[in-house]
Amino acid sequence: MRKIKKQEPHLILEIFKGDFLSKKENQQQLPFFLFVGLLIALNISLYYNAEQLAKNISKAEKELYELRVEYITTKSELMDKHKRSTIENAVKRMGLQSSTIAPLIIEKN
Repeated sequence: MRKIKKQEPHLILEIFKGDFLSKKENQQQLPFFLFVGLLIALNISLYYNAEQLAKNISKAEKELYELRVEYITTKSELMDKHKRSTIENAVKRMGLQSSTIAPLIIEKN
């Protein structure tokens, strides 16, 4: 016949009940446990901040892409408006024409 040992309570159960900290041997380790808890809280906050930073970077990259597309579109439209033929067509509506006489250079004596 086997002898049944008296089972010790599980460590996790002791921790949740608070019996773990009431033991004299464990009270000496309390500063270490607080330090570990502080490191865990610091790790969680750093992870959260890194996740927020990654989201902000992704959002900024998307916005940069959209602004670049807008810049290229606006630049091409502006280049088209500065063509001589486009300008001549625009001023014809106002009744103006391109000069056929070359400009005179006035020199100062």
